[in-house]
Amino acid sequence: MRTIPIYVILYVIVCLSSCEQKVDIAAEEAAIKAVNEKQMKAFVARDYAVEAEVWVQEPYIVHYHAAAPDIGWQTISSN
Repeated sequence: MRTIPIYVILYVIVCLSSCEQKVDIAAEEAAIKAVNEKQMKAFVARDYAVEAEVWVQEPYIVHYHAAAPDIGWQTISSN
């Protein structure tokens, strides 16, 4: 009977220690900003290849350019 509380305590300790935040927030922010800057520079330069590298190309992702209102990567890449 004494082993059940010990297992519960060990379980709680493992759960609490696994919930620690192990991500460097500053590095994550810098990485996101770098991707945003790369996409904006490609958009301004009208460089489709570089802009396509930045975006996820899945069928459920819609990319829309106001200058060329084609929807989807297939129609944009065919232009």
